[in-house]
Amino acid sequence: FLFQNFRQNSSVITSAFQGQPLVLAGGARRALSSVVWATSGPEHLLQSSVQVLSQTYGEADKDLQAFFVGDLKVPPQPSVRDYITELRHMATTQAPDQRSVDILAQLSQLYVDGAWTEPVREEWASVLTQGPAVFPTTAGKWARASEVFAGDDPEVRKHVSAAGVPILAATSEALPQLLGLLRLSGVGLLSEVVRSERVRPSTSDTVAADPALTSAMRRVVPFLLRFLYTRHTAAYTAARKTLHALVGVQAIRHEVVTVRRHACGVSWSTTPACVFDDGVAHVTRSCDEIRWVGELSRVCGVEPLVVHALVLS
Repeated sequence: FLFQNFRQNSSVITSAFQGQPLVLAGGARRALSSVVWATSGPEHLLQSSVQVLSQTYGEADKDLQAFFVGDLKVPPQPSVRDYITELRHMATTQAPDQRSVDILAQLSQLYVDGAWTEPVREEWASVLTQGPAVFPTTAGKWARASEVFAGDDPEVRKHVSAAGVPILAATSEALPQLLGLLRLSGVGLLSEVVRSERVRPSTSDTVAADPALTSAMRRVVPFLLRFLYTRHTAAYTAARKTLHALVGVQAIRHEVVTVRRHACGVSWSTTPACVFDDGVAHVTRSCDEIRWVGELSRVCGVEPLVVHALVLS
């Protein structure tokens, strides 16, 4: 009825809805300023900042959609600020859960999509410096961007988390979706702060050059350089020094390869099958193609499938 008669009574209807909470949503009457029509992300994300009208009235009801969105100017979707408000509310009222990670992922997607305006960036900067800690950790606590690390390297994650370093409560598979927001917020990646040094073998260690493996590596590195330069400029720039040192790589076989790793004030030793050190590939006698390809892909910052495809070609 209101939709059908809005044109003749627009000022009266609009004034009534703006003056008091008349919108039924989520089992209660809401003000126009606290509702949106639909959501661009999962519906469970917003529980306190705004109510989604399509959950009450049905997204297929075009007349009601036209009335609320077209006539009463209800936002068609939640804004970036709505998700920020929801996250801040969670951070001050409850322990973090999966929903907090999902909200961060949605914020990151909106950032990648260009939905963040300059005022929103300023508000987020204020949240990071003055507001509550909004990054959920694996310990079930909230942490600030300057305190938490994204656990993109499983080995490093295991050692530093055991030492009490706050780790973002997101799986390594979910991190690519969060990367835009993490970069914007200054959250560090464990893979970027870890430092490795090969432990020099004892004089009793039997070493031997491997001409066949040396040849295989030297064939793939130039193609990898060109691939990164043309397809992934940022990865190429980050790994350029290491990659150029590998153009004349030499593969040497050892009984065992030992590496000392350091990150976030924690140190530990590991025995990888392969490690690249100053233009030399130190590999164990049992190291196969899958392992050295995996290490080369990690050093270059590309998917192992890419390096493997270059090896096959």
